[in-house]
Amino acid sequence: MVESLIIPSRIKLVRELIHLGADDEYDIISARFECLGNEVWLRASALLRMKVKGRNDELDTLVRLSPAFKYTSLRLTDLFDRLAQLEWMREGMTKEPDMAEFAQHGITGVKSMWRPFMSLGIKDFHSDVASLMDSIAALVMQVQGEIPTLKQSPGFSWVEKKGHSRKYVPENILAIIDKTDSWWPTIKEVRDVLNHREHLKLVFGTPTDGILFQVYEGPQEPKILDSHLMHPNSHNVVDFGLYSAWVLSEMFVFLEDVGEQIADILKFGSMTPSMRMGNFKSIAASLEKLVAVAI
Repeated sequence: MVESLIIPSRIKLVRELIHLGADDEYDIISARFECLGNEVWLRASALLRMKVKGRNDELDTLVRLSPAFKYTSLRLTDLFDRLAQLEWMREGMTKEPDMAEFAQHGITGVKSMWRPFMSLGIKDFHSDVASLMDSIAALVMQVQGEIPTLKQSPGFSWVEKKGHSRKYVPENILAIIDKTDSWWPTIKEVRDVLNHREHLKLVFGTPTDGILFQVYEGPQEPKILDSHLMHPNSHNVVDFGLYSAWVLSEMFVFLEDVGEQIADILKFGSMTPSMRMGNFKSIAASLEKLVAVAI
């Protein structure tokens, strides 16, 4: 039996960050990491308006970190947008559309669109997650000071246990990065298979069943095996709602832990509240479902 990757307490923590509005209202996510990014920008802007003369180490640090925080926040936005896109496509495909305009392209029904489109979306989801992890590496490498000019953008592998750029990262943040060993290698392996190796990605069922999939390397080697992420009535068929909820929860806990350490390094006590608005009802429901099946 494969050891479960799911830690219910971490799922619950992320669910508590989401504050749901009414059906026709925005939902809110309030996370320490994004509050910190906003605070860095506000303080840098205030110091710039003051036109401080001479060298100012605090200003240099904030001006250096502000674009890195912004870049990470944009990659997180990409991830939310990808999840919203996939759910929008799934909902739209539950109704048979007028296919006349697609006939010339050989598209004759919902099923012919559903599986290839979802397969590409699942691949893109993993690429978005990897881009977010890479952006975190670029951020934490700049916390202690300016880094040398690089020929390419940093990747997360640069700051992992065998990475060649760990010297730029504070020890307390390295300790948090090293803990990603419990979940990141599994996601990265699926991403690497989808992007770089011969594989087969299958989408099962219909849109009304939810997004059900599996990634195979070779004819009979499924890459995702945690039973808590599987559809209850199918062998080795992954429920993307549960899978993406697990990925998102680990990402958020990681971001929150990193943010807490950076805030301590910058000696930020209180911070201006910041929030992300959108439709997170589907994500919240998947988190709740994942907690229920994992307990």
